[in-house]
Amino acid sequence: MAAMTARLALRPRMRGGARPWRLGKMVRLLRSRELALALMALVALAALSGTLVPQQALVSPAEFRGWRQANPGLAALGEALGLTQVYSSGWFLGLLAGLFVCLSTWTWVRAAQVWKLDQARHRPVPASLRAPGRHLTVPLEARAEEALETAAGQLAAAGYRAYLHRWDGPAGRPDRQTWLFAEKGRYGVWGSLAMHASLLVILLGGLYSGGFKMAGYFELAEGQTFSGQRAAFLQHSTGPFSQGQESAVSPLRLDALTTAYWPDGSLREISSALSLSAQAGPPAGRADGPRAATVSVSNPLVRQSTTIYQARDHGFAALLELRDPRGAVTSGYINFPTPRERSQPASNRFSVPGTPYRAEADFYPAPGVGPVPAEAWLQAQPEQPWLYLFLKDAQGAVAYQGPLGVGQAVVVEGSALTFRGVSRWAGFPVVRDPGLSVIFAGFALCILGAALLYLWIPRRAWAWLEQDASGRPVLCLAARADRYPQACAEELAELAARMEALHGRP
Repeated sequence: MAAMTARLALRPRMRGGARPWRLGKMVRLLRSRELALALMALVALAALSGTLVPQQALVSPAEFRGWRQANPGLAALGEALGLTQVYSSGWFLGLLAGLFVCLSTWTWVRAAQVWKLDQARHRPVPASLRAPGRHLTVPLEARAEEALETAAGQLAAAGYRAYLHRWDGPAGRPDRQTWLFAEKGRYGVWGSLAMHASLLVILLGGLYSGGFKMAGYFELAEGQTFSGQRAAFLQHSTGPFSQGQESAVSPLRLDALTTAYWPDGSLREISSALSLSAQAGPPAGRADGPRAATVSVSNPLVRQSTTIYQARDHGFAALLELRDPRGAVTSGYINFPTPRERSQPASNRFSVPGTPYRAEADFYPAPGVGPVPAEAWLQAQPEQPWLYLFLKDAQGAVAYQGPLGVGQAVVVEGSALTFRGVSRWAGFPVVRDPGLSVIFAGFALCILGAALLYLWIPRRAWAWLEQDASGRPVLCLAARADRYPQACAEELAELAARMEALHGRP
């Protein structure tokens, strides 16, 4: 009866103890290698999809439309899964957060182990090293205690930090009361932990970057100014935690576009001379003054955490002017991307502001309706450019169709649309990545961890006294190394040879 009462009394404690058991099970799950590898594989696949699928905010609308038309199935799947904005999508940030928690749990447990290992300065001789065949022996003369002090000096000369321990306990077994412990490459034990911590820092930077990232794309014609406001971007996206924040860049103007081509007509180099507003400040790493900067494919423009890149998209821009019946004038550039087939005209569709009309236009950089000369697309300024224009109303009926040269105008319902001139344009992706500095710090920590891991090899050596079968003293030497055990064994053999020369029996 008493035993039954005791078991009944224990039941509430067992139920109450289920919560720590569940917590321990969760910790073991988060520490599991399988979960970490699975999350790493998913993150790697997501990053791979970000390179295979065009990121919408970083390419021109024409390029993105071309990709959608060429890959309709992949485009539908990519947009449904958010693959066109991978790095700021919620599911990708969730994967990074899960991997961060998993690695944090492992790192926390491992940090406690490494700290305990690093702080141990009085390690007795491991029982496994006392076994026969696991250590070297040197027969000594009568004065055995001096051999330990000599071994400490020899190990110190070899770069070890030696600790001689004497235990003033009961007499009787001196071989168990005095030993020498020495270590070298102490900080190497932190190498693997530093590399894991670097992964945490990189993941933290990725979370910060994805949550507050801004990416956009805009185009400028020569002489045109970019206002810097969000509405001026042709493509734009922000992270889930940057909603409502100002995502613009400082206003800038494209002064000149420089291009160079290979003999086959493909683009070799493109760069833009920009004028910045006074509030933008001088370009990073340049001395052009506070208002001038040059951007190329290999030389982006950096402003704190915002970077403006030079895209390879370029072409001619037609300056159109619209005068309504009341005399109000509106003007703007219509950009025509350089076609892949250089014998064809460039096309674009746009709305005519203040009217119900939509326009479809083909741009010809040379006179004539036939095939366009390929060299006409390579010149800085076309000689006789012209447009073939379609104006359609809301129902799709054609209100005007015909050619339009520079200086000519077409009048529809009292509004005059005039082709004023031609300039060149270029595209500029913009990325604001506040977590980039954190990611770079993680890479620096990774380099430090690799240096600790491969340049500081932890080695530990022990020396102690025993007695042989005849009762005479023997010096025992043993060592361990985390890596490269053969080099450690050779070093131990050299120490044994020196000790035998100094204190060995004749």
